[in-house]
Amino acid sequence: MDKKYIFYTMEIDHKDFSFLKNFKWGFCSEKNIFEKNTKNPAYTNIPQPKNLKILKYSNFNQLLKNSSADGIYIDTNDSISDIKKFDYAKRSINEHIPIVLSAPFFHSANKAKEIFLLAKRKKVFCSETKSSRFLPKFEEIISMAKNGYLKNILQISANISAQSNFDNNNSSSLYNLGVYPAALIYEILGNPNKITAAKETNFHNFNYNTNAIFKYYQNYKTGQNEILAFFYCLFKNSNNINSNSKNSNNLDNYISNNLNFNISILTNNDNWEFNETFFENCNIWQELNEFASLIKRKEFINPNWAPEDTINVLNILQKIKDNSI
Repeated sequence: MDKKYIFYTMEIDHKDFSFLKNFKWGFCSEKNIFEKNTKNPAYTNIPQPKNLKILKYSNFNQLLKNSSADGIYIDTNDSISDIKKFDYAKRSINEHIPIVLSAPFFHSANKAKEIFLLAKRKKVFCSETKSSRFLPKFEEIISMAKNGYLKNILQISANISAQSNFDNNNSSSLYNLGVYPAALIYEILGNPNKITAAKETNFHNFNYNTNAIFKYYQNYKTGQNEILAFFYCLFKNSNNINSNSKNSNNLDNYISNNLNFNISILTNNDNWEFNETFFENCNIWQELNEFASLIKRKEFINPNWAPEDTINVLNILQKIKDNSI
């Protein structure tokens, strides 16, 4: 059944995003992310150009067969199951239509491997989105790492907190939120040698707190004997909060209606602190423009976030889940 989802195409001619000109994106999502006055906080800051063209379709098959889309973007909100996402991705690739899925790609590294192998065999572009890469603070951190300023890392702490209406499920919040700090730590330090994790549930099951420690021994990227990376994923389910509850004020003060990142990096010489608000600073046009550029150049792999990067981060999240108490 496709009734949960909206299917539409988007076209735009915008001077700041030249590769989107004459490129038609097809979308599958629970909400039209370009619709004005949307109540979804993830999209309230997406600019609404006057020359935006949107066409709607009744189901995924119509989008696939009748839209003439140059690429399809599946906005993987939590209620879109892995089974449905897998089906849409596979059908798109078999039709030789480039496909991108928002993070997390799937909740299973094995499903990700199967889709990436199919895309490679069919020579179709396939990628996980990574909108956090365009956040100003994230760009600064990755630039510092690439330019050698973070060579002597001793410790990293990456904390994400959010209030949302995700499904009432620890695993879902871990994957849907934890993918961002896990990917950031991975991008700087690579795969950890060891992961220990603990899971705490507080405030009458309204608040999920998953924390983990990544240990790196003689990391080749830094040369240090041991590096510790602390991972925190804190989640409040807004559907289950009773405004009259004695705990609700504490929760509301602790977590906003946004995705909030707090990152600290300790080296031999310095201590950096970074704070970022995802929905206020994220601009989906940048990523859509970059993907359109790669697809127009007939690329099959995203050089900025390769299939093995997606798979490695999914394996990290699985290890956190498996090691949670």
